Amino acid sequence: MVWVEEFQIFKTNMMSKFKQLSEKIQKKQGVSEKSANAIAATIGRNKYGANVFTKLAAKANKGKKK
Repeated sequence: MVWVEEFQIFKTNMMSKFKQLSEKIQKKQGVSEKSANAIAATIGRNKYGANVFTKLAAKANKGKKK
């Protein structure tokens, strides 16, 4: 159970960092939100690995409606 709690904290922290990075890219480069999210996702995949980042993204998008 401790691992699950640590993972939840990691996931929450990572998603807030993703959002901060995306906003920073938007302001600095003057790109759209969609483009900034794509750039931030590329950076995240390079930093954390594609497998980990894909799992986190799937969990983040699980409750969203299209």
